[in-house]
Amino acid sequence: MLRLPDHVALTATGDGAMLLDTRTGRVFHLNTTGHHALLGALAGGPDGAARRLRERYGITAERARSDAAAVLAALAQHHLLVESAL
Repeated sequence: MLRLPDHVALTATGDGAMLLDTRTGRVFHLNTTGHHALLGALAGGPDGAARRLRERYGITAERARSDAAAVLAALAQHHLLVESAL
């Protein structure tokens, strides 16, 4: 299961979302596509992210998986998304 760490606050904006890392004060902007990938991942992991992108944008499953993986990897690299134990 993927989740936002306790030190990350998510706020939707008119053109995506903002993520605030409260430990560092850094703010990260997600465009609309990235925001949809994140919401899908929080609800259903990487498959949920790809599914949401497929449904929203009508893209192929392969493209949706690739795009979702890129967004989720970038978020994880910046410690904005973590995998939690059940």
